[in-house]
Amino acid sequence: MLPHGRLLAVAVFVSFASNWQFAYQITYVNTASAVFRQIGDFAYSHSNGLHGARMPEERWNTLWSIVVASFYPGAIIGFIMVPYLVRRIGVKRALLYTCVPAIFGCFLQLFARLAAQFDEFTFQQLLIFGRLLVGIQAGCSLCLLPMFVIEISPPVHVPFLSTLQQVCQSFSTVVGFFVGSPLLVSFGVYEFECLQLIAVFPTILFFFFLIWLPHTPYYLLQDRQCAPDQAFDSVAFYYGAETDTVAVREELYHRWCTEGEHTHDGSILGTVNLKGLLIGSVAAISFAFTADDLIDSFSSQILKKSAGLDDDAIELKSQLTTVCLGILLFVTSIFGSFLIDRLQPGQRILRLGYGAPAWFLTSELVAPKAVSVAQAISTGLLLVVTGLMTLVYLNIDALIPHYSILVLAAGPALACAVVLILFLPETMDKTYEQIRDNLAVFFFSGLFNRKRLSLAQKRRLFQESGYGSFNSSASSDSFRNGVLR
Repeated sequence: MLPHGRLLAVAVFVSFASNWQFAYQITYVNTASAVFRQIGDFAYSHSNGLHGARMPEERWNTLWSIVVASFYPGAIIGFIMVPYLVRRIGVKRALLYTCVPAIFGCFLQLFARLAAQFDEFTFQQLLIFGRLLVGIQAGCSLCLLPMFVIEISPPVHVPFLSTLQQVCQSFSTVVGFFVGSPLLVSFGVYEFECLQLIAVFPTILFFFFLIWLPHTPYYLLQDRQCAPDQAFDSVAFYYGAETDTVAVREELYHRWCTEGEHTHDGSILGTVNLKGLLIGSVAAISFAFTADDLIDSFSSQILKKSAGLDDDAIELKSQLTTVCLGILLFVTSIFGSFLIDRLQPGQRILRLGYGAPAWFLTSELVAPKAVSVAQAISTGLLLVVTGLMTLVYLNIDALIPHYSILVLAAGPALACAVVLILFLPETMDKTYEQIRDNLAVFFFSGLFNRKRLSLAQKRRLFQESGYGSFNSSASSDSFRNGVLR
């Protein structure tokens, strides 16, 4: 179900800006690899006193793998920071503050060409450290985005808005492919510098947008000292001016278990929470095994290698093919968002994790109070696996050129699929209590379910409880002390 215009616009822009650095940083280096190679060759020849010499291919492959993969350690640092940031300053402020290292990292990379005039080592370290700083923001924002969408959205809109993550990431991917190609979009002698300015501009806009954006209703619900007018304005902004604030207050308590005798354990070490985290982590990691990020980062090189030639015609064809793949991903992502929003009950196999892509699924499988920690862990594991695959791909491809994708992606993806079929429970039209009971009662929670509800019962349950694991059974007595009166 589509939300009202303001909420949709906020969700679209926040989803775009949260995904921008991740998608752009792993894709523009694909089509712009020749630009980096040119500067790298200059740094190499200048450092070694070999005028006009090219860096040896093996040396370049190792250096380029490290530069591309240096983004991921930063992303890992970012996801480790998420639980602490959420507890101390809230989701919106965490998104705001983590824009700073991304802006600083982009400006550091802006001076990489200047560093190449000193020596090869300085050039390499400036690129690596700059990408690492940008990765911190990317890792944080990818973990924070699911929580932000949940905090600003009525439960009925969460399924559709959660799919915007993939749509916005695929759009940023297309932009990265397109502007990174000097054969498609030429910025002349300042090609490298323009690519860094393009990288930083959306993040600067995001920084000022977050300063303007009101706090989320959930954040104000937690803040006992906030003014009632501030809470009312937040509800009107995100939920709509006609929304009954009392109903929103009750729904937020009900969904997040903030008070009451039925508050669920927020410890990630609880048996059910741990099982939900493990299942959600496998689902998240499975996204890495689509080889999507490998293709985003290395498709031009893969296509040139398969052609066996290295001239301008092959380079242009490979970059055009890469851009077309990005456009195809963007179009199918939009189609998938509306498909998920329109699916009818009974299509179980298509609704695997319905309402949340692989990035979001963990938040449906753990208690609401454990979401920040669990979501950070599962998204972080996805980034770790993706980073390792990116780091070793070129070397593995050199060893087994015809089987590298099979070893790195297809085999592990099949293993993840088997695990998810056996253990991932259905989440559609289920309260957290039902998901929790299913995880606790059945070892193979993906194969067995509690007794099915009738369609009428499902509809009544959905209307009363909202969507997915963000629901609980907090009693009405727990609503008396809320700030959203």
